[in-house]
Amino acid sequence: MSEVAAIKPDRFLRLSDVCERSGLKKTQLYDLMNAGQFPRSIRLGMRTTAWSERAIETWMQERVQASLASRGRVHG
Repeated sequence: MSEVAAIKPDRFLRLSDVCERSGLKKTQLYDLMNAGQFPRSIRLGMRTTAWSERAIETWMQERVQASLASRGRVHG
């Protein structure tokens, strides 16, 4: 399988999906986003925003790695 074919296509996630996947409440999510510590939402229309699934997954993986590193257990 080629490297390009192995890459999972990105999808847009709505707020409820992001909260469910991340375990964050809406207020926490927006506080982190405003502090530059969470991926920014993407405007899809005048009243529609979403997040990149890939960006959310990357953020979650980084949190796990940071937690492991702080305990001295870094996994690659």
